[in-house]
Amino acid sequence: MGWQLETADESPTAREILRQILFAGIGQDGQENLLGSSAALVGCGALGTVVANLLVRGGLGRLRIIDRDFVEPSNLQRQMLFDESDAREALPKAVAAQRHLRAINSDAEVEGVVADLTPANASELLGGVQIVLDGRTTSRRGCSSTTRQSRSACRGYTLRLLEVMAYDDDSPGRNGMPRLPSGK
Repeated sequence: MGWQLETADESPTAREILRQILFAGIGQDGQENLLGSSAALVGCGALGTVVANLLVRGGLGRLRIIDRDFVEPSNLQRQMLFDESDAREALPKAVAAQRHLRAINSDAEVEGVVADLTPANASELLGGVQIVLDGRTTSRRGCSSTTRQSRSACRGYTLRLLEVMAYDDDSPGRNGMPRLPSGK
């Protein structure tokens, strides 16, 4: 399916992204590029659900979500993609995310994979995607180990690893830079 402006009234998804097409920074060509793009998202917790939601709503063509965890009631206040039925059924996060994202944009190809990304399975899990997004929410303690694990799993592949990081309030700034004042 193309994102032609003249067909925008025929497709619900095309109508939804019409503003992106009209935005000079994206335009028709940019939207076509996005539609033809693929990504793997490692981690579908608080940060990963936001990233997945925005990518699919924005018109990404194919998204593979890799997560080994299950939806629990304690997740629901911060993991906006999930609901109470997901927690009651104790669905794997990758499966629940796939279901919800397909309902949001039926034109997107969304694949949920219940697994932990490791160097041993990276070839299988990351095959056929153009970029890997590390959306695992980390604390100060876990930050370096999860980043090392993702980089190690991606080593040897011609994929770009984009680290989407969230920090605890008491952690240092991103990439060793000082944190900005909080205004307190």
